[in-house]
Amino acid sequence: MELTQSLGLPEALGYVRVSKEERGHKGYSVEDQIERIIEFALRSGWHLPKENIYVDDGYSGGFLERPALDGLRDRVDAGGISFAVACYRDRWSRGEDPTDMFVLTGSMKEKGCKLMTLDFSGDLNTPEGQLQADVLDSFARFEKAKIRERTRRGKRRRALDGRIVATTFVNFGFRLAETRDAYVVDPEAMAVVKRIFEMVGKEGKGMHSVSGRLMKAGIRAPRGGRKWFPKVLRDIVLSDVYLARSYSEVASLVSEKVAATLDPNKRYGIWWYGKRRHKLVGPRKVKVSEADPELKVPVPVPDCGLKPTLVLAARDSLASRRGTYVTDNVREWDLSGGFVLCSLCANRMGSNTGRNGTRYYRCNTRARFGELGCRGAKTAKADELEAEVWRRVKRAMTHPTLLKDALKIAVEEKIKAASRDPQRELGPLVKRATELEKKRTKIEDLVIEEVMTRERAKERLKAIDREIWHVRARMETLKTAQERAAEFEEKTRLILSWSIGHAQNNLDRLSSPQRRELYAALKIEVRVDEEGEVEVRWPLGVISEPAWTSLPSTSSNPANRPNVETLPPDLGTKSLSEREIILGREDVLRAVDILAANGFAILGWEGWMEYPGGRIGHHEPWETFTAEAADFCRRAMNIAHSEWMEDADAADVCLSFCVTAISWEEHEARRL
Repeated sequence: MELTQSLGLPEALGYVRVSKEERGHKGYSVEDQIERIIEFALRSGWHLPKENIYVDDGYSGGFLERPALDGLRDRVDAGGISFAVACYRDRWSRGEDPTDMFVLTGSMKEKGCKLMTLDFSGDLNTPEGQLQADVLDSFARFEKAKIRERTRRGKRRRALDGRIVATTFVNFGFRLAETRDAYVVDPEAMAVVKRIFEMVGKEGKGMHSVSGRLMKAGIRAPRGGRKWFPKVLRDIVLSDVYLARSYSEVASLVSEKVAATLDPNKRYGIWWYGKRRHKLVGPRKVKVSEADPELKVPVPVPDCGLKPTLVLAARDSLASRRGTYVTDNVREWDLSGGFVLCSLCANRMGSNTGRNGTRYYRCNTRARFGELGCRGAKTAKADELEAEVWRRVKRAMTHPTLLKDALKIAVEEKIKAASRDPQRELGPLVKRATELEKKRTKIEDLVIEEVMTRERAKERLKAIDREIWHVRARMETLKTAQERAAEFEEKTRLILSWSIGHAQNNLDRLSSPQRRELYAALKIEVRVDEEGEVEVRWPLGVISEPAWTSLPSTSSNPANRPNVETLPPDLGTKSLSEREIILGREDVLRAVDILAANGFAILGWEGWMEYPGGRIGHHEPWETFTAEAADFCRRAMNIAHSEWMEDADAADVCLSFCVTAISWEEHEARRL
């Protein structure tokens, strides 16, 4: 890097992306793209070694959330990068949302980096270059939509011809034939399937019971793991591939062409193509729903060997076990929602109520899968655990300084989770929205001047309006995420002010939902080990019982007045006096928190000076100090009395003042 800078060569980064569908296509392979990028960098006089090339292999261009692309953007943000180049413009983005390219281009431009592609040599700062880029982006989106539609139609055509559409998922008990378009029965796995149907259909076992038995027997799950999830077992029982149907029944479902290939003397199961619909509802978020009956395509598969009566009995048993839960008059849980974790497997401990009505928390993994899932057999009584956690959290909340630091960390994490970098993305989007509005106004002016026909203008305006909608939708998404973070921040401020403004006993008035809301804001995490020991954590670490929670009671402190012995050793040793609490600003604020947590009322303070010669004392003489202290007390009491008289609720109550004073002799005795 230093040699490159001394030679004056600009630093460049390369980006390569290949989706699963494009693997093996000439010109799109990883090696081809890397070779072209390096050749282009050499001709351009850039410094672009192979380690400066970021590769996303098997990732779609429909989203910006890609590991290598994130790494490249972080490198650009660090500074010192002049160019970022890819072979094709659609390597950067191929999504339906046109704002992705504006976000990438704008954010890199702000850092002094120019985004380039080998198939585009235009200047984005000119109208012609922007038009060329828009055409390439539109073509990339069209190509993506065409590939998706072509793939969907090919798969559907394959299913209509009576062939399996091979995916990474194969129904348990079957395996794909060598042609990868049909099922073949796997005898060993099908024996396990038969045992599952017998336990459910004949023995009336539930999903959790069947799961435990299979794991205890050491039988591997369909994907090779040790755990059998109840949902997997439920899907097996309800799948039509295991329900053998007669030839006439199957022939009525499939086309005549497919029915002609079947043996009338055999029975067949049904594998459904397009059984579920997948709809993209956000970045990396897909909504799954049941497809319409006319869109499903039945594909015959070989008879698995199970009797239809056994399969139907298992389904009836499964349906009969789905009961209703009574939630009336049930006490709410303070720690439900994932606050309590198992100390062994780190998974959630769920809430459960015993037959005698006792509430307790138990490891969900242990409850589902037994010892194979988790060795932690410890349960925690809800009443005791909730009381202990609340006692520690309540004590921590009486330390305003510590509470403020914890809430600050929680807010920072919330803002960071709201968006990778909202300000970096919002800037280019706002700029692009302004440009589009100017384009729209210009086209309208051309129509008024009769330079452009209305038909042509209508087409251009439709494309611009569509792009404006995408830009504004993206901006709204980012703003919504920021608003949620701001709302969370405001809520933490209210928690802080509320905890400081109320006495410790008032915290006990919070209901269970309010306590859960408080725990969420403080990011509380509770762990219970096998010995029953409780660990409560928040962003600042473990909320433990400090040594200074129990005040010392010694002969040297008969009046139980606070002194340096009351404070933690690391704080008490900083005091300028061996007995009195005399500390700097940061340390004294911490000491005030500790004293308030231990039930001491802070009546006042006085300033002390440490002079170069080591002498400690007041800035003014004692007579001046006493006069100023008295004047301060008079003004403070007058203000308090005025506020009290303005309070309507205090009309029948008389306010008096208690004065605490100290003599010069006692003052000197304390100092010494």
